[in-house]
Order: sequence, then C-alpha cells, then structure tokens
Amino acid sequence: MKISVVMIDGSFRERFHMVECLNRQDIPRNQYELLWVEFYESTRKELREIPGLRVLTLGHGSAAPYHASCCFNEGIRQSTGELLVIIDADQVVGAD
Repeated sequence: MKISVVMIDGSFRERFHMVECLNRQDIPRNQYELLWVEFYESTRKELREIPGLRVLTLGHGSAAPYHASCCFNEGIRQSTGELLVIIDADQVVGAD
C-alpha cells in the first residue's frame, strides 16, 4: 500500500523538520510519497531542493489571505497513495 503524506505551508515555516524526518523512514521509499503544498506563489529554494519531495504551489499573490483548506484540498487532489495522511509539518517523528 502506498501512503501519501501531505504537509501545508503559507510561507511561514522557517524549518522543514517533518520532511527531513519522513525522508529517513525505515520503510522503502517507493511505499510513500511526500507532498508539500504552498499557498502562495513560491517556496524557499532549500525546500525545493529536498530529494523525494513534491512541492506544489497554489500561486496566490502575497496580498491574498492564507487559507489552509485550499492547501489541504490540493494535496488531496494531487496525492497518488491508497492511504492519505495530513500531518503537521512542524513536528518531529522517529524513523519507524
């Protein structure tokens, strides 16, 4: 079973703890996908360079008010897994 893990942002995160933790999981990498959904037009360069992470940008201008639900909806729409997990991108988890 493939798992889709969706994390969202509105250009307010300074670190990407969860992405780093999820890239170190002890299950085969082909059994899960990582999606980062940014509400605004662009993300930080270091986020786009993380291996194994699909970064989606919704393209809203900086004056638009942030709506997490738009990010959740797009993450769900773009996921390809049989199981969908929406997780807080500020958390830290172990490798198992």
